[in-house]
Order: sequence, then C-alpha cells, then structure tokens
Amino acid sequence: MHRLHYDKLAQICWNPTRISGRTWIREFARHLQQTGVLTGLGWNNHEPETTLIVLDSEEVLSNNRWKELHGASERVHKTGKDPRGRNVVFSSIALLANAVWCENVGWEVCGCVDGTHGITNSPYKLITLGFCSFSQKKGRRQFHPLVYVWGEGEREIVALHGFLNFKIAIRSLFGINEVCFKGGMVSDATAVFTKSVKSAFPGTIPMSCYPHIIRKFKMDGRKGNGSYAAKRKEQKTGPWFSQEAEPAIMKCSLCRTKEQMQEMWRLTKETWQRDGEGGMAETFAKTYIQDDDFSNWNYTASGLHGCVPCNNPMERHNLEIKGTADFSGLVPNRMDMLTCLTQGFVKLVFEGSKKHCCPEWGLPVLDYDRAANDDAFMKFQSLLDPKIDVKGYDGGWLINDLHYLAVPITEDDIEKMKMALEGRLEDNVSLQDGQQDLRDVLLARTERFHHVKQSISLVSSPNITYYHCNCRRYYYHRWCFQSAYMQHKEKLKLLGQTIHKSPEKNSKAARQRQVIADAMDAARERIKRATRY
Repeated sequence: MHRLHYDKLAQICWNPTRISGRTWIREFARHLQQTGVLTGLGWNNHEPETTLIVLDSEEVLSNNRWKELHGASERVHKTGKDPRGRNVVFSSIALLANAVWCENVGWEVCGCVDGTHGITNSPYKLITLGFCSFSQKKGRRQFHPLVYVWGEGEREIVALHGFLNFKIAIRSLFGINEVCFKGGMVSDATAVFTKSVKSAFPGTIPMSCYPHIIRKFKMDGRKGNGSYAAKRKEQKTGPWFSQEAEPAIMKCSLCRTKEQMQEMWRLTKETWQRDGEGGMAETFAKTYIQDDDFSNWNYTASGLHGCVPCNNPMERHNLEIKGTADFSGLVPNRMDMLTCLTQGFVKLVFEGSKKHCCPEWGLPVLDYDRAANDDAFMKFQSLLDPKIDVKGYDGGWLINDLHYLAVPITEDDIEKMKMALEGRLEDNVSLQDGQQDLRDVLLARTERFHHVKQSISLVSSPNITYYHCNCRRYYYHRWCFQSAYMQHKEKLKLLGQTIHKSPEKNSKAARQRQVIADAMDAARERIKRATRY
C-alpha cells in the first residue's frame, strides 16, 4: 500500500494540474513516487497509478460536523480522541483523477454513494463514493468509483470521514477546491448518506434511488431494512403489493416534474386509503414525499440528461466486488480482515483503476449509420408526417409519440399537457376507455409528447449541434426516435429518394423499401381506426 504525504507536496512547491488521459495519469503517479509524496510497498511498479493508496489527513479533525459526530460517538462507543485507526479511506491515483474529468465538465455529473456488507466476517462495511458517466458505444450509464471507505458500519461519521479525505486529496493533488455534484447524489434513501453528503458537498441535492423504494414493496414477505410488508393490515390478503403498490411507485417515478409527481401521489394516496392502507400511505408520504431530502426520485430530478435517480450501475459494481453464485468477485465474501486489507482491496483498486478510469460522455444523439440500420426507427420516421406530428413549442418542437402518430396536435392537447406538468387536472376530467384511473390520464397527457430542443455540445464534441428530449428514454439512453429524427431529418429525406432508385430486390435499400411499405400500411390502418370513432 502507498500512503499520501500531503506535507511533501508543499515541500516540493507542488503546482496542481488538471489534465486528463491515461498517459498523463501514469506519468503523474510516477512523479509522485519519485518525489516521495507516495511511500510504501507498491505491488505494481510498472503502473503506479493503479496501486492502492491510503488517504489520511489530520485536517478532517477540524471539521465542525465531524467533531460533533465524534463527540457523540465517543460518549457512546468510547472511540478515543482519534478514531481514524478504526476507518480506512483508500483509492488510487487513477480513480482520484476521475475528479479531474468531473472538474473539466463543471461537475455536471450525478454522484452515487452506497454501502455493502458481508465482505469480511466482521461487522465492517465498505462505503463507495463515485459517479455515473454515459458511454456512447455501449449506450448506457457506467459507474466510476472515486474513493472507498472501510469502517464500522454504515454510519454518518464513517461516510463523512471518507468524503472529507477525498476532498482534501483532490484539492492537494489537482487544486480542485470546490466539489458539488450538480446532477445530485443518489443513495438508497438513508439519512446516513444524505447528511454526510450535505456536510461534505454543499449544494449537492440528495436524490433517492427509486428501485430501492420499489424494492420495499417487492415481496409481501420481505423483512427488515424498511420493508412495508409489516405495516400492512393482517386481515388483508391478496397481491396488493404487486398489483397496486409497485405500479403506483413506478408511475410517480415516471413524472416529468415535481409538481406532477405530487399530484400523482395525491391520487395514489386516495387509492391506498380506499384500499384500507391509509396508515401505510401516511408513513410513505412522511418519508418520500414531504421530506425534501428524500423526495427527489422522479426521473428528471437531476435536470441532466443521462443522470437519473437510480443506483443500478453502482449495484452492478457491488456485485463485481462480492461476486454471485455464477462468478467470483474481486473480494470474495467472508474473507478475513487481514487478507481483505492486504490483498482483496488491493485487487479491487487495481481492477477498478484499469476499468473505471478516464470516463467518457457520449454525444447524446443516435448516429446516422445506426439510425439508418434500425428497422424500428425507419418505421417511425416513415410513419411520421411533419405537418401533423410536429409542432413548434417553447423554443423547440412537440413531436407525437409512436402510439399517437397521425393524430393532429391541437391547442387543447397542449393546454392539457401543460396542466398535467403543473400537477393539475381539470375538474370535469373523465376516465377514458382502457385507462384504470386518473393517474393514467395524468401520465398519458405528458407521455404523448416529446419536447425536442436544439443544443450545443460542450463536453465530448465542442460546438457540435445536437437535439435532445425530456422523455424517459432520452434520460436513460440519451436518444429517442424523436431526437434522432430531428438530428437526421435532412439525410433521411435523401435516403428516401435513394431507396426508390434502387432496382435490386435483395439489396439493403430493397429491405428498407419493404419496411417503409409495411409501415405505411400500418399508418393507413391507424388512420382508419382514428376516423372510425
């Protein structure tokens, strides 16, 4: 292990730099070794940036919140004057350098924090702090760890100890003085992380992971860790959790605005009360609706495309650490403490430094070649009629969803959408065929339209124009049919002309022709059904 000596940085008149890239990270780590800033037994001399380093600064002891927590902990647990020996904060140069990338993009990222247990045969837990980026090649979010904290349980003082050491390290190494995750910090909705994040990273909005919330309703027999099964009335039987509770929470997470989610919850609360679950509704409202620290879990809560309140990428990283029945983890379960510290964590940091450093932020559009070879997209663009399905609105365009193509966009439709986004429904609204209740009406009025706007990329490809949308698909995958259509509509027109000139029956263009022909038949059928009623 290496230890970071902050005093040596001052002695060599350290001038922090903010460059990114694998070559720079390696040369940077070698320089730290040569100047004595990093000392210890490194197990990988050829790639020093991947070696585990321990972060331990006495500056943490002067933090007011840390002193307050330590005073309370010392009275109860008798931790002594300096409990740092009971916590281990560790990372690597490569993982810490991820903060340089975050700084270069203005911290326009979504942070993630979570704890995992069962690594050793002790009550100690591993707390991981990181963030998510978006890989254009893989088309999904990827988790990147920044620092790990090994301590006595999932406690606020343990998490805060790690977060403060992380801030001190990147300030000393890279000159990064302020850390604020502008996309929020996602956790499993526990006060331990919410309070420590607010103390360490002022301005960062706490966000709750909605899959963790749904998990509390997942199984009637679930026990412990905030299960709502115990709060359900014993005389009630039947699959109420799976048929009502889970779908209701999912509908709340699908809301585009906080106001819409508040209205969705009001309708849900009325439903639960009619089902005789008023007590459960009150408990849930106090925890996840009325408390500002835990009420941010609808998919647009971060305000950043590609950043959603979901810790699933981080949960995948936890699986990589511990393993499953199908594969061995980097740190096998129930390892003894000494082996874990000297071997397991060293391997964890090494593999993470190779796999999870140097993030990328893909340009948020579907590239043309991929679009032209996507049959589903080709069907969509051939069905879409710009005169009917596209309408200018609020600096961009409202475009019909796939299921509403060929249905004209009226001013009444737009007004109802605006009311739904503001959390309002007109007094005389009535249920429609095929819709279960007013919650479906509230969602349908905002999911029908994709609000596409034009922006300039400032991250991966500066000054490149792209189109983005506020739909759930775009927030998760950074593309949707509507944004891809606006991005490539001129090329798609030329593609249509090329198709009609090709005489080959088995060519790629002939297959595209058949796709469009099938799509047009479907469009005519849809129009007939629409005019029939």
